[in-house]
Amino acid sequence: MQAFRFGAVGRRFSSSSRLPMCAVAVCSALVAFSGCEQLDSTLVKLGLKKDEAAAAGPDVQSAAPQIPQVGVYTIKTEAVPLILELPGRTAAYNVAEVRPQVSGIVLERKFEEGSAVEEGQQLYQIDDRIYVQNRAKAKAQVDFWTKQNERVENLINKNATSQQDADTTANSFANAQADFALSELNIEYCRVEAPISGRVGFSQVTEGALVTTGQGVPMTTIQQIDKIYVDLKPSVASALATLHPQEGEELCPYFQGAKVEIELEDGTRYPLTGKVERVDNAVEASVGTVAVRAVFDNPNWKELNGALLPGMFVRAFVTYGSRPNGILVPQQGVFRNAKGEPYVWVVDAENKTTQRPIVSERTLGITAIVESGLEPGDRIVVEGVQFISQGAEVAPTEATDVEMIRDYEQTEQAEAPAAEAAPVQAAPEQAE
Repeated sequence: MQAFRFGAVGRRFSSSSRLPMCAVAVCSALVAFSGCEQLDSTLVKLGLKKDEAAAAGPDVQSAAPQIPQVGVYTIKTEAVPLILELPGRTAAYNVAEVRPQVSGIVLERKFEEGSAVEEGQQLYQIDDRIYVQNRAKAKAQVDFWTKQNERVENLINKNATSQQDADTTANSFANAQADFALSELNIEYCRVEAPISGRVGFSQVTEGALVTTGQGVPMTTIQQIDKIYVDLKPSVASALATLHPQEGEELCPYFQGAKVEIELEDGTRYPLTGKVERVDNAVEASVGTVAVRAVFDNPNWKELNGALLPGMFVRAFVTYGSRPNGILVPQQGVFRNAKGEPYVWVVDAENKTTQRPIVSERTLGITAIVESGLEPGDRIVVEGVQFISQGAEVAPTEATDVEMIRDYEQTEQAEAPAAEAAPVQAAPEQAE
């Protein structure tokens, strides 16, 4: 009994079911290259019956296209916080430069550099000997003019002196009292005290150094950090967006009163929440930003155990409003075309895919907030996108590996994606 091979199938047929060699070659070519043709139409063209194709084996049957399996995410509305992510820097709540108010030699530094100090605590001692002598001199003048003033008053009562002499004596007595008070004040200024409570910096003068009133360099600097500022600079466009709420939205105009949470440079989240306290009264024209200042409590500032220090770089999450009926979409289902415009793949009621543009100008971690383009109940493709194309039929199933961020706390565990996703690659031919 003669036998022959049918393309790559490797099946042997009896002589009663043999096909012309040209038909065999055409069928083999179709199996190898035309995965888009339907099996029934292939058999009709070749004059094959279905039972003969079945006898030919699975390789021939595989010429029929396979409907790709895709994972979809069904759109629903939910309460969405409106969060703006911004870089920021911490700044001291209050700063005091300690400068000498009298001239003299520094005798002693009475604080530990970098430590916490209290208001009124002595920091330096300046040599006060010259001021002590000045006080003694002023005291002698006060005593002299006190007696002189008493004599003139007695003479005035007896009409033995003029009123002009009495006024001159009274004026000299007042000047002597003022000089004495000033001499005592200078002695007090030799004891340099902390004007505020906070953490003191490094000393800029050493023991034995001469300091003078009005010198340019401060002796040291104290920064009050029991509360601390975080300076932010949102764009003007972001600030203006807070003035135009959409339907149902509640926004903080110019971010005033907005809740702020921060993440430190090492990725740890600061446990306390702050709020925007001040907004600058002008736009920085050179960069197009508005200065915004949030304030945080900093209870561990004395021990530096988890405390914020001025000058730290932070990543701030400003919750400036909420949208009661918002739409969140996982970033893995959002793509961008060559123009950078976002779009998604939507599966319709007939399980066919359509590319649909959307408007998404905000993100929440790895989640896109969609302003328009999607409705509740829409199904978007988030898995198996490489197997689809415009109008292709798919077999959708609800995706299980979908990452969604719905509040700031979840962003601690997720990395934000790139601002632009790569365009979808062209689907293989068999998906058409």
